[in-house]
Amino acid sequence: MISSRLALRRLTVGWVAALAAAFAVLLSSTGLGRAAGPLEQPPGLPEAQAPAAPDAPRQRTGAGEPDVGEQTRIIQELYAQLAIARNAENANALAQAIERLWAISGSDTVDLLLARANLAMLAEDKDLALTLLGRSLKMAPRHAEAWNRRAAVYFADQRYLEAMADLNRALAIDPNHFKALQGAAVTLKELGRKQMALDNFRKFLKVHPYSDDARKGVEELEREIEGQKI
Repeated sequence: MISSRLALRRLTVGWVAALAAAFAVLLSSTGLGRAAGPLEQPPGLPEAQAPAAPDAPRQRTGAGEPDVGEQTRIIQELYAQLAIARNAENANALAQAIERLWAISGSDTVDLLLARANLAMLAEDKDLALTLLGRSLKMAPRHAEAWNRRAAVYFADQRYLEAMADLNRALAIDPNHFKALQGAAVTLKELGRKQMALDNFRKFLKVHPYSDDARKGVEELEREIEGQKI
């Protein structure tokens, strides 16, 4: 039988791995991965000394892309449908739609920065990824997904307190961000805060009732915590 510790380790790895897989899909679908060129100096990106003022939010592009306000409304509607999904297939389709919307920041420049940060993560260049994500957050500090992605880099580098700080920022912006809830759960577990980790797995399960990761996280931590009380 797989031990509780090993099962939770798999959930921990799964959060970072799931982000990496999502990045790969997004990059292949947009073509950015093929056109990106050398990672060291992304073309068209602002230099480090560039002003940190946010880009003006994109409005409709004519290609059916929602503006930021409409995007938020759509995400909230999808969260509501996800919470009452009839089956796993329906829930997973809704979750994937939400994740695609998370990736849209409202700024072309920020989206490019995030795409290049994704490439850096896939290349295991954590320093470059952190630099690019830091720039994106200066320009779009209300973009929850950027905080979540930087937290994943910190976590992969075992910088758990910094990861948790970024996850708290992501969840302050979007309390239903189920990947940030998962990240918070596994990060708190690494910090030895099992009850808080369990609370976040339960929130994750409430938002995404058909998530195997959420269900397994709740089951394993309940078993660990109850075992400690005996």
